[in-house]
Amino acid sequence: MDDGSGQCRQCAGGTIVDDQCQCDARYLPSTDPNAYSLCEGCNGVIYENQCIAQCPQGTLYNSGYCVAECPEGRVQGEGDAVGACLPVECPEGTLHEFDRCVEECGTGYNFVHEGQCLSNCPSGLIELDGQCLAQCPEASSR
Repeated sequence: MDDGSGQCRQCAGGTIVDDQCQCDARYLPSTDPNAYSLCEGCNGVIYENQCIAQCPQGTLYNSGYCVAECPEGRVQGEGDAVGACLPVECPEGTLHEFDRCVEECGTGYNFVHEGQCLSNCPSGLIELDGQCLAQCPEASSR
């Protein structure tokens, strides 16, 4: 694609609409005039059209973007996920893991409490076999 600079550049990470490269989600327009592609990927999060390492204080992580408030259908998380927007409900048989629904908790999420994958149990709860419990089952003791 000729971007007007006399160079042929790719629209990788984007879609050509009306002879213009529109960058897809998680891609930003390249600021390097010599870059091969008109779009560059973001390995961090996108905030105010900038790729940064993490969301600033006072914003929430929502699927790769930093937002002021969670969009419809998502709510602010609790515990480990307090800075993220979570689906209001995960489908039956799945769990919340940070900002998404999963079938089983991934690395670093060792406990399940109220349908959420957590790295630690909330204060006041007991850790037992990957679960966070209010009290020990009758057959066991601490």
